[in-house]
Amino acid sequence: MNDELHEASLDAFDEALRRSAARTPAMPAEVAARAVLARLPDRARRGGLRRIAAVAALLAVIALGTWLGARHTTSMSSPTAEALATPPLPSNVMVFWIDPHTPVYFVLSPPGSEKGEAS
Repeated sequence: MNDELHEASLDAFDEALRRSAARTPAMPAEVAARAVLARLPDRARRGGLRRIAAVAALLAVIALGTWLGARHTTSMSSPTAEALATPPLPSNVMVFWIDPHTPVYFVLSPPGSEKGEAS
C-alpha cells in the first residue's frame, strides 16, 4: 500500500510539472535575466581596491617566505662527498649518515642465521 501511495504522488507531481512546462512564460528569458541581474548588488565597484590590496599582500608574503626559505637553506651546511666517504664495506653492510659526523652502520645477515653468527 505504501508503494501505491508513493507511485500516486509521483504521478501527481509529474502531471503538475507537465502542465507547468506547457504554459507560456510571463516574460521573455532575456527580460527575466536582465531583471534578476539588475537586483543583484554591483560588487565590482566596491571590491576592486580590496581585491588589489589582497593580491599585493599575498604576493608580498610569498616573496618574503621564498626569500627567507632560500636564505635558510643556503646557510645550512650540507655534508660534502669527502665527509661522507667511507672505507670499502662488505656487501651486507649499509651506512646511513645522521649528520656529517655520525654514521650508522647496519649489518644485514642472511635469513635463518642466529644472532652473533658470522654473516
